Amino acid sequence: MSDEYQQALSAIENINGVKTKLKKQLEEIMIAIEAAQKKLSWLQNSYLPIDDLKESIIQFLAAKGQEYQSEIIRPAISNLALNNLWGSSGMKRFGLTLTYQEIEDAIEGIKVGFSACQIISPNKIYHFDDRAFFGLLFVQIEPVLRQIIGNMKPEEFGYDKITAKEIGPGLEGRREMIRETAQEILALEQGKATVIGKLESLGGNARNLLNNAKTSAG
Repeated sequence: MSDEYQQALSAIENINGVKTKLKKQLEEIMIAIEAAQKKLSWLQNSYLPIDDLKESIIQFLAAKGQEYQSEIIRPAISNLALNNLWGSSGMKRFGLTLTYQEIEDAIEGIKVGFSACQIISPNKIYHFDDRAFFGLLFVQIEPVLRQIIGNMKPEEFGYDKITAKEIGPGLEGRREMIRETAQEILALEQGKATVIGKLESLGGNARNLLNNAKTSAG
């Protein structure tokens, strides 16, 4: 047997050995990805401890207040300053910033400005929006909301129908766990792509490699 032939056989054996190791690595990564995805799904879809649910409601109301400030009140104040809220009996310079005399006349009542005062609920299609309270008065009403929510019974939140195993970690801890798990999945997916790239460079087929890895993992 010639040296060249022997060297070729050795090279093939080495390549096959590397491919076997890479396939095993791919299987392990696929198993880890599946486990991490299951963990992430559970974190996202399981229930909060009841005290954390109560806290999340406070955070939700506060967020809606901030949203209302940004989406409704600030633009309405801007429209007031730019002569866009005054109506047919008000200012004539629509879209232009109020001059001293225009605002002074409005303050003194010389110019009718009722529509311009509608900066809390300027959208006349709807009735008064409760988010206005959260946007302007949340700091004042938060203690009362916390007291009301704190005195509510678990069954008022549906926790009489939830088992202990359906309840996951607390709010802040869970947010961090979800971030970490998502990063873990991203790193695993990148590792999977690297291994597949190596196997393809050695003559493997990506689809077959994934299917075989899934079969072995399952």
